[in-house]
Amino acid sequence: MKTISRLGLMALLASSGAYSQAEFSFWTDADHLSAFQDTSNMFSSSTNYKVSFAHWGDDIVYIDDLEFIGDTADLTKASGSLEYQEGSEYKTYNFGEAVTGDIQWSFERMAYHYWSSMADLGIHNFTMNILGRTDDGTGISDPTILQTFNFAYDVAGKLDIGVTGNLSKPVIHSGETTALDMTVLNNMDRDFVSTTWFTSAVGNGSGSNLNGDFDWTDTWFNKTIATGQSLTGGHSFWWADSTNPDGVYSGGLGVVGGFYNGDFHFVSMNPAPQITVQSVPGPVPLLFMAIGFLAVGKQKRRK
Repeated sequence: MKTISRLGLMALLASSGAYSQAEFSFWTDADHLSAFQDTSNMFSSSTNYKVSFAHWGDDIVYIDDLEFIGDTADLTKASGSLEYQEGSEYKTYNFGEAVTGDIQWSFERMAYHYWSSMADLGIHNFTMNILGRTDDGTGISDPTILQTFNFAYDVAGKLDIGVTGNLSKPVIHSGETTALDMTVLNNMDRDFVSTTWFTSAVGNGSGSNLNGDFDWTDTWFNKTIATGQSLTGGHSFWWADSTNPDGVYSGGLGVVGGFYNGDFHFVSMNPAPQITVQSVPGPVPLLFMAIGFLAVGKQKRRK
């Protein structure tokens, strides 16, 4: 199913006679996801089938269970409850609970897998039915299928991409900023698609971290890189302040992606960029140096 924003979804429902009485809807932003047998080059790896859910109006909805049909391979399937995100908070929905009011939830891990997959190579197709009941004020309906999703689970050997970074300034002083560009090279025989990009703390190993932010001028959302091709773009900015002691700072920085937009496989830059923070001589030491040079000059003239 294609990505639909909530506003777009509401407009679609309002304009469709077939759905004009509906007071809830399910949708997904990614129905095809990948997994890999060799994750040794990854910072992190997960396959997570998510479903968004919106409810409005007076009808009551009960989600009773999930039904999986087809080849789910080594995916773990949700049972008994669902974890969902409401705003920035994570909560639990227990099957059979009444859903009322105006809400928008994002259900996590309807079916999921972490790290190396032991499933057979290739595409595993399966169907997920969301089972439940409704009550429009006239009584609770018989159990039914509230929504059906057709998913694909694409298992491959390795996400073979090269990720490197380039700093505008490898050495910075307090108050200075360095820009980090990222290049992703696709070594596979099929397209690589970036979902987003990531950073971890960039620190010196002793508790001091640089300030940083993503470079939003050239985002890595849903960028496709064909076989044998590479893509270079801005990644992030890093700067030092007076709390950062001299030394070398480094961290996990890279790209998130896979075969499909929505994949969450993290591959770090290799080698990891290293930012050196170096003190700048203050005005007093410079003054002493100037006086020293002047004294040397006088001694030479006396000779």
